[in-house]
Amino acid sequence: MYAFLRGELVASGPPVVLLVGGVGFELAMPERSRLRLPAVGESVQLFTHHLVREDEEALFGFFSESERSIFRTLIGVSGIGPKVALTILGDAQVDQILAAAAAGDALPLTKVKGIGRKTADRLVVELRDRALPWLTTGLPARAKLAAAAGDFTDDDATLALIGLGLTLERAREVLSQLPREFCAERPVQEVVRAALRHVRS
Repeated sequence: MYAFLRGELVASGPPVVLLVGGVGFELAMPERSRLRLPAVGESVQLFTHHLVREDEEALFGFFSESERSIFRTLIGVSGIGPKVALTILGDAQVDQILAAAAAGDALPLTKVKGIGRKTADRLVVELRDRALPWLTTGLPARAKLAAAAGDFTDDDATLALIGLGLTLERAREVLSQLPREFCAERPVQEVVRAALRHVRS
């Protein structure tokens, strides 16, 4: 119903309140994203998901379309409601959780409150192809900060792995275990997924 809302931040919550055209919209957000909001009174744009059920109606806000896409994937899995989905996206280690899912490792998901092993396994199947686009958005800038003190490479797969928490040396070591032709011919997301399997093997 709503693709996004752009307006004045009235309250940083929770819940977040956004003033748009004289109407105050109340939104729930992942905690990690909510903490990135500007000061009250400033303008902000949030991508939205409008949830309507027989006994519930709620509006959720996200900084990016990819974050919203992951949220929609999560709540589409049996046993995962909006509250648990927000908990996953709000976790300080969400990048590592989603990276593990992209690599086929369900164990980190089982450590999130409200998720059992069977649900974690279903999430891995659903997130495998959708997590990496979200994880790799904006990673080069983050990776540059992480590697600013030492040697640096502009290889996209290396940057992505650094952004996911690996050191420059470890990222290079893991990538060196993959066939050179594979790294040269495959999309960076596929290369990163394969590299993450080696990290967890």
